[in-house]
Order: sequence, then structure tokens, then C-alpha cells
Amino acid sequence: MKKWILFFLLLGVTLQGATRAQFNLSNLDLEAGIDFDVGQLIESYGKDTYFIGAGFLTTNDGAGYQMVTANVYMESEVSNFDAIRMGFGLKLVMTQVGANSFLAVPVGMHVDYRVPNTNELLLVTGKAYYAPAPLSIGAASSYIEGRIGVAVEPVENMRGFVEYRVIFTNFDAIVDPFLFNSTLYIGARVGF
Repeated sequence: MKKWILFFLLLGVTLQGATRAQFNLSNLDLEAGIDFDVGQLIESYGKDTYFIGAGFLTTNDGAGYQMVTANVYMESEVSNFDAIRMGFGLKLVMTQVGANSFLAVPVGMHVDYRVPNTNELLLVTGKAYYAPAPLSIGAASSYIEGRIGVAVEPVENMRGFVEYRVIFTNFDAIVDPFLFNSTLYIGARVGF
């Protein structure tokens, strides 16, 4: 696990344009990720931002599952309603559960709603990703991920949050839906 944390720190230093680094922690799980704003490479881009990134999730619930992700997505404010910011994109998800290798490319979206009339920037957040069988490779049959939470941004480019996450990595060999992870966690996201 220390190797992965070091990898993401070095990746952030190498990119030096990474706009977001995120760290989540619960009593059993650790998740880290970094996103690079590709729009910074283009001199004139609008309010839409395009990101590429990578992440790592490790669980310590007795099974010790680990998941590696890579993502690409677009994010923008909703026209005529600047309290909502939405993102759409793809993710590459890789993990191993017993003898079953899992690889999927879920399609997803996320939403940030800024609550009006709050002293600090208060947000309600949500994410959903889904990969049906055609987007699941090898032993994987489908992928489902959902997150919902509340965040506060007391300082620009610094966010603290509490979220709930549920992830199903479904396999051809396992009949029932396979609950990969379900937890409530706290985290921080820093922009730089």
C-alpha cells in the first residue's frame, strides 16, 4: 500500500499541473486519487474542464481487496443554473477477487450542488458509474458504483467531505451480486 501512495505522490509532482488530489479514509478502507486538468494544456478553453486521472482503493475488511482505476471525464456548470456542476466520463476499473480477475469500463456521471445562502461553500454530491456486460471484460459481468455525500469548501480549492460508497463487482462465475465495498468515509480534496 505504501508503494501506491508513493506512486500517486510522485505522479502529482511529475505532472505539476494536477488540479486535484484526493484522499479518503474509513475505519477499514483507504482511497487515494489524482486528476490532471487537460484543459490547462490548451490556452483557450471555456468553462468546461477535461480531466484524466488515476486512483487506488484498498480495503481491510478481512478480504483485503484492492482496486486500481484510471478515468477520463468532462466537467461543467449546468447552463442557466450555476449552483449545479456535472461531469460525465469513463473509468477503467481493475481488481482481483480470489481467482477472478475483474476489468470493466463503466460510464458515469457526478453532480455537485452548491447549497445557496450558506456561509461556507456547502455542497451535496453524488456519483454513479455502471458497466453492463458489453463493457465488462474477462470474468467480469457488470460493475455498479454509487456515492453520495456532503462537502464543505471553507477555502477555495480545498474540500472536506463525508460520503457513503457502495461498489458491486459482478462476476460470471458468481451468481449473486458481489459487494466489493460499502462504507461511510471522510476525505479531503485539494486543488493545486
